Amino acid sequence: MGISSIVARVRISRTIALSLLLLFTSCLFGPNAGPRVLGYRQGRVYLTRDGSYQVGLLPDGWRRMRTGGKAITFHHAATGATIMTGALCGAAFEDQPLPRLLGQLFGGFPIQRTIRTERLVLDGREALRELSLRTLDGVPIQFDAVVLKKHGCSFDLICMAPPERYAEVAPAFDAFFRVFAFE
Repeated sequence: MGISSIVARVRISRTIALSLLLLFTSCLFGPNAGPRVLGYRQGRVYLTRDGSYQVGLLPDGWRRMRTGGKAITFHHAATGATIMTGALCGAAFEDQPLPRLLGQLFGGFPIQRTIRTERLVLDGREALRELSLRTLDGVPIQFDAVVLKKHGCSFDLICMAPPERYAEVAPAFDAFFRVFAFE
């Protein structure tokens, strides 16, 4: 691996880390931020007062990042990809249509193109999934995002990766969000 590809990989990883900060600062740290994500253990995300929800276990190579926020975040160093999930419940929950919830995730990321949008069912509820190519400071980032609502909560499940590495991490993200179940 040449110096230029190492520099590019570091720049993309930093870009994705910065995008995490921007994404969750605007969406989950706002004045009506609601319950905190208390923790994560063996595929279960624990929320204050509002129960917990199941996500799939990620394969080797994914490491949990401590973000200090209201999201559970994993990073895959070899690909520079990040998978995360968060929830808004109670007073922070706004019962908006799924396309609007999805759009709110990407306020600071200009879209280059939407690759596909699909409706699916998770845990008996309609969910909306969008695969898109967006930019941050001119650097392209592939986003795969799923949003859904259940019992007064909205849930976000997101994968961000360098576009050329997305195909490598897509199966892990699929396994992560497809087992979603809220208690």
